[in-house]
Amino acid sequence: MIYFGGCSITMGAGYVEEQQDPDIYPNIVGQNINHDIINDAEGGSSNLKIFIKAAKAIIDDRADIYVAQWSAPHRHWLYPAPDQGIYIGSESDDDRHREFVEQFQKYNHDYSNLMAVIDYSRILTELAAGRSRRMIFVNGMLFWKPDWNDRYMKSLLEDLVSTDRLDFRNRFDNNIDLLDPKQWANMWFSIAEIQEDDAPLDTHPGPQTHKKIANLVTEVIDTQQRSI
Repeated sequence: MIYFGGCSITMGAGYVEEQQDPDIYPNIVGQNINHDIINDAEGGSSNLKIFIKAAKAIIDDRADIYVAQWSAPHRHWLYPAPDQGIYIGSESDDDRHREFVEQFQKYNHDYSNLMAVIDYSRILTELAAGRSRRMIFVNGMLFWKPDWNDRYMKSLLEDLVSTDRLDFRNRFDNNIDLLDPKQWANMWFSIAEIQEDDAPLDTHPGPQTHKKIANLVTEVIDTQQRSI
């Protein structure tokens, strides 16, 4: 059994059958290696939500292989009541929350959110290893790069005084070096960056893009299997 967690990309948003659609990458991977799958992805998920659901799945021993697709770092959920959820994304469609979301994102810097993804990845890796299970990561919407000359990476430190930039750069590098790139289908390029077609119903990744991601995930699974 293979467990898949993630956001709308992994859920199959933009496809008529969503999780059951044969053209989305979790189902293609399942076909490639002849395994049943669990698609636990949820549209709009924050990376915290993806992490918690994957951690619970590992603790409950739901699968032999776990795949976590990380989403955009600025996504969050707040719950003002048990039956209410406020999605904090890049913008709000709800006029009641628009100003709040804008203010929240103003103070919601990507640097600490990316550091959290590193921590989530390390914890999931250790949880899976402790149960002799395999862990794989998919970069859905992280725009980090190994080169600090990259425009986005420069933007992470642009608000710091020059004397602090090297310190925070080294902190980031020291943490990300603790991740194993061989566990990642696409560590340094996101699905958003390699999308080459659209889904049938909207602008989510299309069948060719899903096939490309499925091949990358399958390659990691095959490599892990050969090393056992």
